[in-house]
This record gives sequence, structure tokens and C-alpha cells, in this order.
Amino acid sequence: MHNKTSPFVTRMNYALYATIALTLLGGFILSIISWLEVCTQECSDAHHYQFFGLSFGMIGIVYFGVMILFHLIAFKIPLFTMLTGFMIAGGLGAEIMLIIIQKYVIGKWCPVCLSIAGMIFIAALSYFSLYMIELDLIIKKSKRGKIMQSIWKGISSISIFAVGFILTFVGIGKEDKLQAAQSAIEQNLVFGNNKSPVTVFVFTDWQCPACREAEPAIEKMFPSLSSKAQVVFVDLAIHPESLNFIPYNLSFIFRNKTQYIQLRHI
Repeated sequence: MHNKTSPFVTRMNYALYATIALTLLGGFILSIISWLEVCTQECSDAHHYQFFGLSFGMIGIVYFGVMILFHLIAFKIPLFTMLTGFMIAGGLGAEIMLIIIQKYVIGKWCPVCLSIAGMIFIAALSYFSLYMIELDLIIKKSKRGKIMQSIWKGISSISIFAVGFILTFVGIGKEDKLQAAQSAIEQNLVFGNNKSPVTVFVFTDWQCPACREAEPAIEKMFPSLSSKAQVVFVDLAIHPESLNFIPYNLSFIFRNKTQYIQLRHI
């Protein structure tokens, strides 16, 4: 006798798919909130931590955005159902580690972070339900090859869950504010192509006659030089009077970068 799928199972599948879609959308919105840092003091404490130097909010936006896309494509291409399930499994492992860190390291609960974890948990529970429905149907039809394939999906999901858990443990770290401030200062001092591996240092003294003679040539070559390399202007005060100009020069570098060459000439 040919067994047809129960209408209840079909309705259940659609309900679970809809639940997953809503939770992924919720996680995406909450990730935007986390990235914008529009939250409580407890959230602010959590924002001091990063994943391999990247913001958790930005990672969440990309993570949930990709999963929403995969979940929509899954209606047409079943392979993406499995890929979405694997991503949820890895995310669940990561969120469990983050909850442990909040409990024992940060010592405070971030409402937004916990809400994102809740979204992942609901999505994971829904996917597990879909997996069990699929496995039950395969077992009833006694398709051994399909049974083994389904078991391997489950084992792979557990493995990815473990990878997410371990990778988060390895990759999470507290932001070094001093290092970040130093990097920001260094970045502000640099003119030109920030991606260039070449840095050109221009040493001058404001009261040096030779420096003044060379200045027109420096101004002329600056546009071409800055398009190819990083350029840093350094005050090398040989004459005591030059010390008076250094604070103004630094102010122009930090606050008037686009007009710096004209201000330097003045």
C-alpha cells in the first residue's frame, strides 16, 4: 500500500519553516541593535569583547543575513536547508559559549545578547523537529541509504556545534582600549593610501632654510606620492623656535586633514 504524507506533517513543516524565518529575522534586527550599541550598561560591558578582533554585532548581521537568504532559497533547493541547519548548529555552539562567558567572565547579563541566543535556540529546536520528522518518515519507508544519510547529517550538525563552541572560546577577547587608541592616533597621522605597504616619512624643521626651499617640491609631489604610498609628516625641531609651531601642525593634521597642505604652506 502506498503511504502518503500526513497533512498534519506538511502543516507542521510549514509552521516550523515560518518559525525559523521569524527567529532569523529577529536575530538580524537584534544584531543591528547590538552593532549600533543602543542598549543598557550591561550590553555596553559585553561590547568590550570581540571575536578575532571583529564586532559581534557586525558578525551577527552577516550571519543572520546569510541564513535568511539560505532559508528562502531552501524552498527551491533542498541543499540550502541542510546548509542553514549547519549554520544554526554552529551558532548554537557559539551562543552557549557566550552565555558561559557572560556568566563567569563578564559577570553581567546582556539582554540583547540573550535575546539573540534565544532566537538561535528556537531556530535550532525548530530545525531539530524538522530533522526528526524527516528521519521518522525515512525509517517508516525503510530506506536504508536515506537513513544513513540522515544520521550523517545529525553527526555533522553535532560536529559543527562543537566547532562553533570551541572557535568562540578561542576567538573571543576583550578589546584593548589603549591599543585601539594608539591605532587611531597612528591612523590619523597618516596621509595617502592606507593600504600601501610603503610609508614615506617627511622630516622638516619650520625654521630650517633648506626645508623651506624644499617645501614647494614637497607640495608638488604630494598628490602623486599620496596616491601610491602612506605619507607621514614629522616635525624634527632643530631650531628652538620651531617648537612653537608643532602644536598647531599636529592640530591641523588631526582636524584639517583635507586642507593640510594649504595650511602647511600658510
